[in-house]
Amino acid sequence: MHHIINQPWDGRGVQMGDWITRLLASETPRFEIFRACVAFAKASGVLRLAPSLQRFMDRGSRVEIVVGIDEDITTRQALELVMQFSTVAYVFNNPAATFHPKVYLFEIPDQQAVAFVGSSNLTVGGLYTNYEANLGVDLDLTQPADRESYRRICAIFANACDTISGNALRLDATTIEQLAQSGAVGDEARSRGRRARVRRTEPAAPPLFPRAPVLPSPPIDPSVAGLIPRIEQTGDEEADSEAIAALQPARAFMMILGSRDTRQQKGYSRDVYIPLAARERAPDFWDWPDAFTTGSETTVGQYLERRVDILVRPVRGTAQVVEDVRLYYYDIKHEFRLNCSRLIEGAQKGDLLVIQRSPGGTFFEGRSYAFEAAVIPTSSPGYEAFVRECRNQVSGSPKRWGYA
Repeated sequence: MHHIINQPWDGRGVQMGDWITRLLASETPRFEIFRACVAFAKASGVLRLAPSLQRFMDRGSRVEIVVGIDEDITTRQALELVMQFSTVAYVFNNPAATFHPKVYLFEIPDQQAVAFVGSSNLTVGGLYTNYEANLGVDLDLTQPADRESYRRICAIFANACDTISGNALRLDATTIEQLAQSGAVGDEARSRGRRARVRRTEPAAPPLFPRAPVLPSPPIDPSVAGLIPRIEQTGDEEADSEAIAALQPARAFMMILGSRDTRQQKGYSRDVYIPLAARERAPDFWDWPDAFTTGSETTVGQYLERRVDILVRPVRGTAQVVEDVRLYYYDIKHEFRLNCSRLIEGAQKGDLLVIQRSPGGTFFEGRSYAFEAAVIPTSSPGYEAFVRECRNQVSGSPKRWGYA
């Protein structure tokens, strides 16, 4: 049997990280060996597998991992975690060529195996949020053809952890310290040198490609949350965003738009109606009520409002930062509203609204913003993955919503 991983378009439950955690926990079959051979590793990726890896080892199974250190991506923290959550681990490097494989293997010796070969590294992006393609194959090791195929796949791993060649070193505290001291691996608590990106202070040229939302990765298990590297704001956008995301339980709000959200009433700008239940489920996502103040405009009843800058990606037109967007609670009608006409331009009933928090210091064309919001039409390839996250029904309405 073949397993095709089309990430992130296929959504939750079938991403590379989902497959790995599911097979590590499998009882039928009950695998005895897990091997991973990857080009890059970050703490964000290892930590999301850590509880499953630990349980796998606790029942007597083996975890063997090889990690490359090219391109200044793999970090000291990642190697420390790989060593902690494996039976044996190695690091591979050859200055003459880039080490770039991505292979994951599950095995019951002489009986059966599952082999994944593709593009996913041991990072949160590779396991969950990046655009990745992987092929998994079930192999019957009692059959000569399958056994030979698996032998050849295992040779990739065996070559990469061959310490006799000198290009592979077994991971231990001394090796990691030597790698860090030599600059071969970076530290997630500091700027990553050439991978640190210079943020724009002047407006850039219009981007060639639009920004499209992707599902956030699942949160890190509380049992290993204390191992999250304490990353400062470094200028490395990937490391910074991963660290911040790991500490925020809700990072994206999704809602199927209703007719009331998308219609234009003459003389009024458009309001999107966010269910009060959604606000109460994750008040920290909206910074409610701490960031809200009493409104000063004359109206019937009282309201609390917050003004924020939002990077908006509507159905039609290009992405832009819309300043001073009004997010407010209108008490006389018990409604929580987002007022942004630009966001809803071209939207139809049934389209999906996705709002994501932005890490501090995030810029688009030289302008910072607190949230990123997009409308995904029903015809979009990413629509189904997001809409499955909308598991909460609005009473008396076909609208549904959810967080990720």
